[in-house]
This record gives sequence, structure tokens and C-alpha cells, in this order.
Amino acid sequence: MARDLFESFSVFGFGIRVDVQVAHREEKIVEEGGLDALLMPLQSSQNTTILRVASGAIANLAMNEANQSLIMNKGGARLLANTTSKTDDPQSLRMVAGAIANLCGNGKLKVILQLT
Repeated sequence: MARDLFESFSVFGFGIRVDVQVAHREEKIVEEGGLDALLMPLQSSQNTTILRVASGAIANLAMNEANQSLIMNKGGARLLANTTSKTDDPQSLRMVAGAIANLCGNGKLKVILQLT
């Protein structure tokens, strides 16, 4: 019998199915130091491609609630916000906006985000 690799839950009344394997991979990335490696270029790089790729990867990681707290605790929201002043590339700005939007979806982080 095939094992169900999806977990279902509801967000704003919409049924969502999450690939459990993807969630596990994201957790593994963070455990192995991937989040720190993605935040570092947001702090130091001026390269648009690097900023876009790092922001997009952080946006993906920020879909996981456990990662959201880590991103916030490591100053990720501030780094993402500061990235908007480093580039005018629409794709990069969309990635930053997506990452911040994913963080905003966590009601527990709302107060912290307002202070950031």
C-alpha cells in the first residue's frame, strides 16, 4: 500500500496539501546551516542574482512555521527589508516580498514583524 506523503490542513478556509518530503528537506536544510548561508549574502552582497536566489530560497523556507521563527530570530526580516534598497530588479523584489509575505502569515510573529 502506498504511503500518503501529503499532510492536509486548512488555511483561511482553503484546503491545503503539503508534501511531507519537501517539509522534511526544508528542515534538513536549516539543520545543516543552510539558513545562515542564505542570510549571509543578503547582508553582504550587491549582486542582483545572488540577492534574488537567496531571497527566493528564504521564501521557500519561510513556508514552514518552524523555519519562520528561526528566520525572525536571525534577523531575516530586517535583512529582507534592507535588500529592497540594494536592487531595483523586479524578480528580486518579488522574491523578497514573497519571503516577507510568508513570514506575515504567522500570527505568532505579527508583533515581532511590526517592530522590525
